[in-house]
Order: sequence, then structure tokens, then C-alpha cells
Amino acid sequence: MQESNVNTETKTSRVNLLIKIYIWSVVMEPFYMFVFAPQGITGIGASFARILQFIVCASLCLKFFSSKRDRDRIFNSFSLLNNNITYYFIFAILVGFLGFYTGSYSFNIESSTQVFNNSAFADFIHSHSFRPFFEYLIAFYYFAYFVVLALYMLTSKESIDYFFRIFGIAFLICIVLGYLDYLYVSIYYHDTGGFLLPRSISDGRTAGFRFHGLAGEPRDAFSYLILSLGIFALRDIWEDKKKLTLFLTILIITSAVLTESFSGILGIVFFGILIVIFYLPFASSKMKRLLLYIFLLAALIIFINILVYERLYKYYHELFGLYSLLDGGAFEKFTGFVYDVDGNEDNIGVIGTVYQYSMVNVFPIWHLWTEIREFNFLHFFIGNGLGSASVINRYYMHSIEMLNPNANIIRSLYETGVIGTLLFIAVFLTPIKKMYMNDNIHSKLTIFMLLMLGMYFAHRSAIPYIFLGIVLVVLKNKLITSGGTSQQ
Repeated sequence: MQESNVNTETKTSRVNLLIKIYIWSVVMEPFYMFVFAPQGITGIGASFARILQFIVCASLCLKFFSSKRDRDRIFNSFSLLNNNITYYFIFAILVGFLGFYTGSYSFNIESSTQVFNNSAFADFIHSHSFRPFFEYLIAFYYFAYFVVLALYMLTSKESIDYFFRIFGIAFLICIVLGYLDYLYVSIYYHDTGGFLLPRSISDGRTAGFRFHGLAGEPRDAFSYLILSLGIFALRDIWEDKKKLTLFLTILIITSAVLTESFSGILGIVFFGILIVIFYLPFASSKMKRLLLYIFLLAALIIFINILVYERLYKYYHELFGLYSLLDGGAFEKFTGFVYDVDGNEDNIGVIGTVYQYSMVNVFPIWHLWTEIREFNFLHFFIGNGLGSASVINRYYMHSIEMLNPNANIIRSLYETGVIGTLLFIAVFLTPIKKMYMNDNIHSKLTIFMLLMLGMYFAHRSAIPYIFLGIVLVVLKNKLITSGGTSQQ
């Protein structure tokens, strides 16, 4: 055992420094606790992972312009497996032009030079005139950095081993510190408000008596825990071992339950919908029965969580009355402030529901629904263009701040419609199908990819991009070592 550890250390020490920095930047991406400055100052949020990503991008730019070999390698990373992202971007750009033409970016928004406590640079980044263009750049960046660069960077067994090793260490630290914080809060929070881990370094605020570890808010922690489950399953495929034990699985699921995340529950619901649409029709009878048992177990866990945790019950209970509130014009009272005829703020109250804190996820869908009621289905099918969800939220909430939905299913449906959402899903499923190894691995990876997409639709994060990048790296290297070929 000692000799094996020495060999592992020797092999991973051969990994290039830039590749190590890239791996650290990917592993640290979900740790939102390490956000050092809020978006109100930097415009995009300054986290430790983003600093590392800047170092990687700057270094690659130097290599790109100085070496034809590296330039060719980077371009080759945009392989045939990634054609779907090209189709998605072409569609999104065309929809964006249509959105400008139909007025989706020009709803009446009160003008102001600067938001209170925001820097001038942040206000420019978040402005309704520039932000839509920036959203296209962000969408491209996520795919290029976490998927394409993964294929460019992680080309050796040593580098892949190093990734799984660092991810495992980071996960262990997150879990240990997370439970220490959870225990400390359970003892001292109600008396003194004490806590060990803030949501982020930039705001220093507590997440309350909920598990979150280093992942920031509890809903971010839920997504990170699901990503960890998928990465550990992928590690088993890579190493041909069974390290994802029953104990580790139960630990991850228990930690996810303790986040009390309503977004997490929605993610499981979206996962179920995606499974029914994109996997179940092609699954074997045995797999269908297994998935049925899993769905029943998940439904039981969700039901128990809603009954046990008061905040989750409120979300469930008040969901059914939200439509009548909006239909009665309650959205006009949401912000607490509107502008009177003289341009002064007039306090008129807020919606008396738990959803008043997540209306950024409601108004875009509400606006789509008002169009559908008038038999206008255009935007429902093709969307309004990337960045338009923030514009409609600003309109309904009488705000000049950037107000993107947290749930990406809302953004996806409003900004790219049903067609764009289906194209987006294909971006993540088609490469796995093309790099086919065997039925067992293909089924497992497809299910986990749908799970990541379910989490992503419930709460926007980088987890499906991270997972897809590592999946393609593992499959590519496994096919090379086994002498297999991907489907073309």
C-alpha cells in the first residue's frame, strides 16, 4: 500500500503546473464561499476559482499566439462531438435578433446612472443595454472552459488521476467543515446567532441551521453534493473499481436533505421529467422497474421533507395560490416601491407569500403565460433571446438592478423557448451517445447527466458543464486505451 501511494505521488508530480491550476479552478468552481467581492463591485463576482481561471486563460492566450501546435490542439478540441453547441448558439443568436425586433429587450425601465452601493463598472456590466451581449459571452465561456479545455488539458492518465484525487480531498474538507458548522449552529445559533462558515467571504452572513459546507448557500450545496455523487461514480468507471460505497452514497444524500433546499427538490422533480422524456422510452424492462422504485423512494423522501421542514411546506402550500395572486394584480405590489406621476417612490406593500423572495423565477413564466392566453405562442416556442429574462424582471419589479432568475429552466424557456431548451439538452446528451463504450456505462452516464441537468434547471450553476467535461475526458481516454472508437 505504501509503495502504491509513492507511485501515485510520483505520477501526479509529473502533471504540468498549468494543468494543475486548471484542475484546481474546476474543483473550486462550486465553492461559492470563496467569493471575495460581490457582483456589485466587480460585475461578475470575484471568487478564488475565477482568479485561477483568469490565470489559465491568460496563459493559454500566450500559448495560442506563440505556438501553432498549441493553436491547432485548441481548435481540435472543438471536435465533431461538440457540433450541437454550434447549433444551439446559432439558434440563440437568431432568437436574440428577433428579440430586439419584437421589443423583448426594450421594456420600459426607469433610468439611473448607478445602483446604490454598486461600482460604475458593475453598473455597466449589468446595464440592460450591455448585459444581453454579455450573456452570450458567458454561455460560450462555460462550455469552452469546462468542456473544451477539459479535453485539451486532461489528456494523460496522470492528469485525470490528479483531478479525481483533488476532487476527493476537496469533497472531504467540505463535508467535515460543513458538519462542524452544522453542529456549531445547532448549539449556538438560536442563542447567539453564532456560525463557523458564512455563505460567502464577501458578505459574511450565515446560511442558518442548514448544511452548506464550503458551497455557499444551501441550494448551491445541494447541487455540489449531486455533482460529487456523479464524479465519484465516474471515478469508478475510470479506475474500474467500486469506491462509491453505500456509506458514501448515504452520506451525500443525508447532507443534501439537511440543506433543506426547495431548489434541490425541484431539481429532483426536473430530473424525473427528463428521465421520462429522454431515457425511459429507450430503457430495458429491468431498468424501467429499477427507475420506478427509485422514483417512489425519491417521492417518499420529498414528501417527508415537505412535512418535516416548515419552510419547504410553505413553498409547497403557497404555490397553489400564487396564480390567483398574480391574476389579481398582486405583482404590481411586489417591489414595495413604484414611481408616482412625479417620479417619487411610493410604498404600496409587497406580496404576502414566501415567493416574494423568489419572484425573479416567477415573472418571466408569468409573462409567457399572459402571451399564451392571448394566443401568442411565438416566444413560448423560440424564446426572447439570452439576457431578456433579466429585462422582464426589471420591468415587473420596477428595478434597475440585474435580476436574472435563479432557476435556469425559467431562463431557458423564456430566453430560448421550448426549441432552444431541447437543443441545450442535446448538447449534453449527444456526446455521451457518440462516445459509446457499453450499455451499462452509457446508461449510468446518461442518467447522471440528466440528474445534473435537473439540478441545473432548478438552480443555475456550472455542474453540468463540469460533469460533461470530465465524462468526455474519461470516455476518450478509456476508448484510446481499450482500442475502441466512438460512434460518428
